Amino acid sequence: MKHKLRWGSVLLYCLVIFYISSLDLGEAIPKEMPFRDRILSLSTDLHIPEFMVLGGLLYWATLDAPVSILSSALYGVTDELHQHFIPNRFMDPYDITADWLGSVIGVVIMVFIMRGFPPFIHRLNTDIARELRK
Repeated sequence: MKHKLRWGSVLLYCLVIFYISSLDLGEAIPKEMPFRDRILSLSTDLHIPEFMVLGGLLYWATLDAPVSILSSALYGVTDELHQHFIPNRFMDPYDITADWLGSVIGVVIMVFIMRGFPPFIHRLNTDIARELRK
């Protein structure tokens, strides 16, 4: 059951990314909206947190950091290829770089969360707890 939940989360999140990438941002954001140009320019900035989540979810599902980073980054490449065919969207190498960076950060964070922070801190906490019990 846990395995299905983890992979289901990955699949659902990939579908959300696909849907967002399918939007024609020129039409989705009204021209009279304040700060419209700034919102449109945030696209690359949003790729990092977007792919941090995907990288983290993939690590949660696979428990394999290199596979998670590679899979997430490759999904980023296919996402950019997909955007090439969407009106008012384009393939951007900076977005691919941001996707990769977000994937790495997300996997590193999940490794720390799931395996614990560096082992010496865990040992230190264990030693302190042992001393407190005495």
